[in-house]
Amino acid sequence: MKNKIEVCGVMLDNLTVGEMMQALEESFGNGRLYSVQYIYSDLLRNAIEDEAVKEVVESADMTVIGEPTVAEVFDSCALTVDEIANYEFTKAMLRFLEQQGKTVYWLGESEQAYEVFRAYLDKHYAGLQTVGAFVTDLSESGTEEIVNDINRVTPDVIFSRLSSPYQEQFFALSRPLMNAQVWFAMGSKMNISSQNATASSKIKAMIDKTILKRLAANQKKSEDDPV
Repeated sequence: MKNKIEVCGVMLDNLTVGEMMQALEESFGNGRLYSVQYIYSDLLRNAIEDEAVKEVVESADMTVIGEPTVAEVFDSCALTVDEIANYEFTKAMLRFLEQQGKTVYWLGESEQAYEVFRAYLDKHYAGLQTVGAFVTDLSESGTEEIVNDINRVTPDVIFSRLSSPYQEQFFALSRPLMNAQVWFAMGSKMNISSQNATASSKIKAMIDKTILKRLAANQKKSEDDPV
């Protein structure tokens, strides 16, 4: 049984990089779309406030802490802050996919973000073959065209960099229809190609941390003093 931990009322996996890689390697070839959900502060807040988003998060085959801010609001996180900040699982995952000759598909909201991501893969994981990409604003578009394009190229892996809650809504509707092996819900906040945090991003991280700690405290108070 996987280790679980409750964060602000949401159940998340609490796994080491090695444990996550073992689960990922075992997921290929099982005949179903395996979902890996990266957890960021904005997604966690949405999961707290929206039961549908919470259901998608908690039903993911694997959840991965995507930013140190989330890890810092609970004790005994299996990942260190450095492992999270340096995207150690993501890099290990990309190395594995490259070694296995897997094909990838990119889904996101920005052509520029796609070009940056492609350049990063070309530089560090040149053996990964990108077989398709789709840039869209899910707040204004439907999902059928996206699913059709994915199924046209049948990638092994889908990298999704959509904003929450649109990413979770799309996946909940489209999971049974997509012909792929693994869905990586990376979210729009991931920036693996740039390790240098700006002053504004540091300030935002401090604000996010404060908000999450307050939510965690309120959750604990509700549990200790039920109405």
